[in-house]
Amino acid sequence: MMKIKILTLAISGLLLTTNLALADNAVVASTTGSNNAITATQQGGDLNGITITQSSDLNTSTANQNGVNNSANITQASLSNSATIDQTNNQNSAEINQLGSGQFTGTTNNSASIGQAGLNNRATINQADNSLATIIQAGNSNIANIDQSLVTSSVATVAQYGNAVNATVQQVGGFQSNADITQGDSTHLASNSVASIKQFAGLVSGSSATIAQNDVSNTAAITQYGDNLTASVTQGAASNTATVAQGTATGNIANATASVTQNGTNGTVALSQSGTGTIGDSVTVSQGIGSNYDSVTINQNGGDGDIVNVAQSGGNTNTAIINQDVSGSNGHIDSVSLIQAGAGNMATITQN
Repeated sequence: MMKIKILTLAISGLLLTTNLALADNAVVASTTGSNNAITATQQGGDLNGITITQSSDLNTSTANQNGVNNSANITQASLSNSATIDQTNNQNSAEINQLGSGQFTGTTNNSASIGQAGLNNRATINQADNSLATIIQAGNSNIANIDQSLVTSSVATVAQYGNAVNATVQQVGGFQSNADITQGDSTHLASNSVASIKQFAGLVSGSSATIAQNDVSNTAAITQYGDNLTASVTQGAASNTATVAQGTATGNIANATASVTQNGTNGTVALSQSGTGTIGDSVTVSQGIGSNYDSVTINQNGGDGDIVNVAQSGGNTNTAIINQDVSGSNGHIDSVSLIQAGAGNMATITQN
């Protein structure tokens, strides 16, 4: 068995660079001052580890690994820091933690980026307020997680190119934040994959969530609580499922917009907008031309001036169920529009 080699460094200077090419190595580096830069590179070995800790502001950390079963962890505990991890090969893990001067405290202005090329990799980013997080993964069976807490004007982006991938973004509290998950594109398909975005708790206002999936048998879910919200799901093939939930039974939402587009047969959409004071909300669902055996279920509860538009265009044996609460007292008109073109379709619309 190869003996594990450990390199431990603690500096307060400007620049640290390490390069290791063997297996079973561990690099541990830390800085306590500002304006520091750490770069750790491990090439061609397996079971390596990199751990970097920076406890002040305006710091930069970079970790690069090429091998199997490697791990990289960067922790930055103050403001205006930048962290990057790049890993090549399979079964690697990467984690970046940027939590401000205290956990989930302050406007941190941090940025974090993880890139992984290979199979069965895992990437995690945890951040506080006003931060930027990006995860890009190429390969099958990869997992990406972004957690941003007390977020204001934060951005989370996940792009995955491979089959059986899984992405989760959670933005808790705050407002005017954006979350975007892309799984597959026109040249890199992504089937049997799962994408989930949650934006909730506190004053979640003016935030947006977008999921795009390109291939078959995918699942997308968006959950949002707050006002002036936007949710969008696009799925480009057959046997996909999309779920969007805006608001709760007791929490109000206003001016929420949700749209789902599916281009393939056997699509399923479940969409709800709920709360005791929903006002001016809108829903748009489009299930593509020639698409058969699709189903849509929409529930709009407790508001005024709400709009539902559903188009099931040119297919057969599709189903649409729409329930709209029109009991609001603000004098605005609620409306439902449904288009079905094809044979053997079924529609139920209830306004009460």
